[in-house]
Amino acid sequence: MAQSQKNGIDTDEKGITIADFLQMSGNWFIAYRDGISQTQADDEIGITNDHQSAFVLKRSYFTLKKDLNKTYSVRYTMDLTVDRDGPDAGNIETRLKYLYVKAKPNFNSDVFTETG
Repeated sequence: MAQSQKNGIDTDEKGITIADFLQMSGNWFIAYRDGISQTQADDEIGITNDHQSAFVLKRSYFTLKKDLNKTYSVRYTMDLTVDRDGPDAGNIETRLKYLYVKAKPNFNSDVFTETG
């Protein structure tokens, strides 16, 4: 994962650039379950879940960004998670998290920085 700097300060721009055209990045949240029976404390009636030891994908984000010019940029972020309910439980679910065009006005100010 690459991280850039602007004026010696780390920015939140992480990921890789594809052919100087598109920036791609991702976050994956992985957990390890130890196989011990657990009781869900947040339920009115405690439910005990038995499961085997395994690594589990909790949530994942895949992001594409593109600067159209100095003023406008586009962002698309997809949210991936494992479905826990219904007849398709256990399958990977995809959701649209972000899809927008960002306008960043070009004016210099000490008070308003990084406006968009």
